[in-house]
Parts: sequence; C-alpha cells; structure tokens
Amino acid sequence: MFWNGHGDDNIVTGHKNEPLVIANKNDYLLKNKIVYAISCRSAKNLGREAVEKGALSYTGYDDDFIFCYESNKTTKPLEDNTAKLFLEPSLLFIKSLLKNNTVEESLNRAKDEMKNNLKKAYSEEDSSSSRFLWWNLKHMISHGNQSSKLS
Repeated sequence: MFWNGHGDDNIVTGHKNEPLVIANKNDYLLKNKIVYAISCRSAKNLGREAVEKGALSYTGYDDDFIFCYESNKTTKPLEDNTAKLFLEPSLLFIKSLLKNNTVEESLNRAKDEMKNNLKKAYSEEDSSSSRFLWWNLKHMISHGNQSSKLS
C-alpha cells in the first residue's frame, strides 16, 4: 500500500483529510501488507502499531515530511526541479519495491537518492532545500520485516 496524504503520529488521511487508518482503531487493516506512507509523523506510532498487529512493514516518516517547490511552477509540477529533489526519492522507494527489491534495499536506494539530491542542493547553495532534504533523510524510517518483498 502506498499513501500520499496528511497525517500525524496516529493517523493517515486521504482526500479531504478523511481518515484512512488510525492507530488502535483500524490499523489491523494493514495486516500482511507492506506500507509506505508519505505522510507526516505516521511512522512514529501508527507504523509501529500496524507492525505489532501484523503489517509486514511500515515505512514513512517519524516527524514532518517537508518539501520545497517553485511557486511559479505550481501549475506545471513536472517542470519543478526543486520539488523533484523531494519527490523523486519517494518514487524511487516505490519503484524499487515494484522491481521486487526488499524493503531494506528500497529504503537504502531512496536514502541514497536523498543524499545525492542533498549534495546537489548544497552545491547550488539552496539552503532551504538542503536543510529540508537532510530533515527528511533523518526522519525516514521503517518498522517491521526489512526483508519483505511485494511478491
């Protein structure tokens, strides 16, 4: 399961902030699933609880997920090179899992991409992006069986 939504320590929300999964309420729905949530803080508690209730793994962020973007590109996101620095590592995690890599291998690839993008932003003296890329790198975590694969 892959989610991109808002969240906090105990919840991931979807469209119009409707709750999708709530810790200790319906996290049993994640049983036998590999989960990746691009959602603020959801890996802190919800991820741990989901794994305790049978999720194979839960990867996400134990603090806020932060990304920067170019304000003049909000209507043309595919042309936004700043946003790509933040979103491409997340997409790489998903693509890596889809290519039958383990959660651990996928996480390492995503974090390596974050490090590369951090160096790129730092070399361009983009202090906001580099600071927040470092933040995301520090707070991306995974609970559960790191050897899990989608197939």
